[in-house]
Amino acid sequence: MKPNRLRWLIAALVLLAMVLNYIDRGVVGILKTEILEALFPRAEHPLMDDAAYARMTGDFFGKLWALFTFCYAVSYVGVGWLVDRFGAGRMVLLSIASWSAVCIGGAFARTFGGFAALRGALGIVEPVIFPGQLRIVTNWFPASLRATANSVCACGGTVGMVIAPFIVGWLATEKHAWLPEAWHGWRAAFIVPGALGLFVAALWFFVYREPPAEVAEANRLEEARDKPPATAAEPAFRWGQLWGRRSFWGIVGARFICDPVWFFCLYWLPGYLREQSGLTLGQYKWLGGIPYLVAALGGIATSALSDRWVRRGLAPLASRKRLLILLTCLAPLCALAPFMQGPLPTIVIFSLIGTLCLSWLFSIGVVVAETFPNANVGSVWGISGAFGALGGTLFNYLSGKYLNPADPPYLLIGMALLHPIATTLLLATVRRERPRAA
Repeated sequence: MKPNRLRWLIAALVLLAMVLNYIDRGVVGILKTEILEALFPRAEHPLMDDAAYARMTGDFFGKLWALFTFCYAVSYVGVGWLVDRFGAGRMVLLSIASWSAVCIGGAFARTFGGFAALRGALGIVEPVIFPGQLRIVTNWFPASLRATANSVCACGGTVGMVIAPFIVGWLATEKHAWLPEAWHGWRAAFIVPGALGLFVAALWFFVYREPPAEVAEANRLEEARDKPPATAAEPAFRWGQLWGRRSFWGIVGARFICDPVWFFCLYWLPGYLREQSGLTLGQYKWLGGIPYLVAALGGIATSALSDRWVRRGLAPLASRKRLLILLTCLAPLCALAPFMQGPLPTIVIFSLIGTLCLSWLFSIGVVVAETFPNANVGSVWGISGAFGALGGTLFNYLSGKYLNPADPPYLLIGMALLHPIATTLLLATVRRERPRAA
């Protein structure tokens, strides 16, 4: 297969893997009631009233989510180094196969401890796909296509969020002649996506290979407009050296500051739309995915615009910074959201906020690829992702503890400041980082 066709086939497989990644992690949230009833049957707690039973199961669900998030953030720190050390293709294959097997295992858990251990394991193996995806895009795509390719791959997570309620609901509520009777119900929502993941892993094993020399050479020549041409043996930083680079801390700090806005969209927006805008559950099923769909399409469109600037002669890193500045102009919309009346204006506002968040994340990923040597891209993106998850987790904790999620005007007004602060930090600190050759 010709390299140009192969690179887009690889991108399509990454996109599919990202869709399954987000479906697998979302099953528990969608089927919370059914899973907790299976692990803690109401009949086994006859002395508890309904309020006490709800508190008990809610506490266990909170611990389950906290365990996943903790393992996810901790794993993120090291998985980028593994991608750089052992190769993106090999590590992505291992990740897809592992999280698919863990997802299937969740269907057969019989105790909360066993189920929790599997969710913790999912948190460990899932983050590999993110630095792996960025490293693959960096290696396979030239600067003039890199932002577009990165956004196409990364938007798979958003697509997974949009379709998960339909896919998971269908699997959990319908009878399926092609599944054993014992696997019906909530267990089918773990088994089927996991099996699809194993199929994608098999395809990846047969399709993926490292880019040929002519692709790497063409990419280096295109990047020469923004830096001196690299050699085949381009020097790279040691893992420990990254922590001493100003650009590294600019990227890490920017993600810690601005990722919480996207975390709000992921975890608080569904409840906000229903409680603040008055959407019923039936209406939310059809309308709740609109902000995420618009965000994904907007992320791809803005990335294509950035690549167009590169093709017109603007240096790649300068093109990404220009886009970040333009995107930040959408940030004040967060402060307007609490004053919107009705679901339609609120959905429009959050569709634009979601576009800001996803486009910004897509662009900063390419900034990493064009700031550090290829051999360090996975490590930097992995560490920055860990700090982004830490910032998002802290933000969600404080929001839930001190704010009413149905009426958070001060929270949203504060969110309007985060992207401008992060963009200012990024512009002040990030420049090309190249170690001196020994």
